[in-house]
Amino acid sequence: MGKYLTNLIFFDTETDRDSKKILDTGAVAYDINRNETSFHGADNSQITEFINFVKKNSKDKYFLCGHNIINHDIKMLKDEPTAKTFFKENDNIFYIDTLNLSILLFDKKTHRLGKDYEQMKGENNNPTLDAKKSKELFDLALSEFNKFDEKTQNIYRQLLQNTEEFSGFF
Repeated sequence: MGKYLTNLIFFDTETDRDSKKILDTGAVAYDINRNETSFHGADNSQITEFINFVKKNSKDKYFLCGHNIINHDIKMLKDEPTAKTFFKENDNIFYIDTLNLSILLFDKKTHRLGKDYEQMKGENNNPTLDAKKSKELFDLALSEFNKFDEKTQNIYRQLLQNTEEFSGFF
């Protein structure tokens, strides 16, 4: 996992479709020994604590990873008054979207994040569990990418490294 070991924060937000407000935020980070630290904020007032979690668990650069974060979670966070400053003042934030990686690297019809826990009675969306699922998908995507020979990897890198969807990965 190289550069990602201590810099990658996996996260997810749950939002209200009508008000467009963040209702719930979850995140996980791993240290160099793969020890897990997690965060769970049960309402949008926890955004500052989420940003502090990101800062605490990152070095020099912020790698934010999750499923469909570019088209959903990041946009929602940037609209939150308590997060706007963080995103405006940091040019060292990189995004890794496991939805886009899944589409790029896996030959399957659906690229939904598998949420086994939702099948349990009374269990709603859980952003912390979804963040962990994103990590599992990221690990699979990284493994799949590493199966390519160096020439193929370089072609992907050259084509995609300057795109919003893939710059964090490459």
